[in-house]
Amino acid sequence: MKGESIALRAAGMWSGDALVEDVLVSIEGDRISGVFGTRGGEEVFEVTPGSRAGKVGPEGITCDDGWRTVDLGESYLLPGLIDCHVHTVFSGDGSDIHRGLAPDRSTLMLRAAENARLSLNSGVTTIVDVGAPGEVIFPLSRAIDEGVIRASRIIAAGPPVTITGGHLWPMGGEADTVDEVVTMVRRLMRDGAGILKVMGTGGGTPGTNSFVPVYGEDALSAIVAEARRLNRRTLIHSGATAATRAAVRAGFDVIFHGHFHRSDGTLSYDEGVVSEMVEAGTRLNPTLWVNRVLGEVARREAEEGVRGAREMAEYRESRYRAQAENVSRMFDAGVRPLMGSDSGWGHVGFSDGLFRELKSAAELGFSASTLLDLVTRGAAEFLGRSDLGEIVPGATADIVASPGRPWEHIEEVSTINFVMMEGEVYRSPFDEGR
Repeated sequence: MKGESIALRAAGMWSGDALVEDVLVSIEGDRISGVFGTRGGEEVFEVTPGSRAGKVGPEGITCDDGWRTVDLGESYLLPGLIDCHVHTVFSGDGSDIHRGLAPDRSTLMLRAAENARLSLNSGVTTIVDVGAPGEVIFPLSRAIDEGVIRASRIIAAGPPVTITGGHLWPMGGEADTVDEVVTMVRRLMRDGAGILKVMGTGGGTPGTNSFVPVYGEDALSAIVAEARRLNRRTLIHSGATAATRAAVRAGFDVIFHGHFHRSDGTLSYDEGVVSEMVEAGTRLNPTLWVNRVLGEVARREAEEGVRGAREMAEYRESRYRAQAENVSRMFDAGVRPLMGSDSGWGHVGFSDGLFRELKSAAELGFSASTLLDLVTRGAAEFLGRSDLGEIVPGATADIVASPGRPWEHIEEVSTINFVMMEGEVYRSPFDEGR
């Protein structure tokens, strides 16, 4: 129940840089009010000023004092996870854009709400939706904020800014000239966009071209300038080297995908563009799993005897290996990552999309602790949400728990069985099997 005082006990807590053992976290309303335990053999006693937890101390917090104690035994507490790339209106079942957007807007909103619920159930308390019709995603985001719907909070971009007939054009973000893109940015901000997404090339939308830029630097620079005036982060979808270069020079914060395609569709790593990204501090959202799974789907079809599937599997697996090598080189060169699953798109579901993206990134050499930091504290910092991403007094009470140690083995993110958002328990191991 939101608004009550809860004392969470667990074997330990990971939050950013250290493990607190034998931990108790006090929650008052929607905020963390205290953290008690031991770190490196020394006592931890951190409380917010005026907290009732500070008056009674960790050993004195009992049900008799008006607290509800939740003892999670040998589990470990983690900050709620943050997924910076999802599409809640899509099902992650392989449907193309036209089938995905075919239902009426009411049905799309129900689908989006269910996907956000699945996301929360997996331990992802915040999602960044970077492509949905505005009349669907903005009201849904507000309904979740108001507690009408129990689901992950949504930071929504609304429809991405795209050229007429460009990638995801049916969502309603078409704009071509410099004046038109500026007007579209203003409309999106007016309607409730908390972040801005732009399509710098074509993509999975039929009739678009992923290998050539669709906006010049003048339009991209105008978009960034307007977004900065309104204090919004900027994200851009790019499947082409030329589009990525233009976006970096225009000042975009994040490149989504960042494939090094030439205009003829061939892949060729570009050290010059990578150097510009490092110098500008431009992040990369690599979207590994959404591409890797295509090979797995084709491989399953080949095993079922589908004609041409074996050749398709070999092609997709080869393309993924090239992508993974390029992404690894970019991060080795100093490009900063932003982790997001692309859940909803292609064959990426909401129950395990972020977990699979993290597992794919781990295979490139990322440590489990680095990855966990990227989807908690790092993502919160990028989004300008200092109240998220850590379990510290004063922070929003987004807390999840796992019987494993995900900062040592990232695959144990999939074992999360306790979820709290804003001080309300949404999932508990005590409820499993009921």
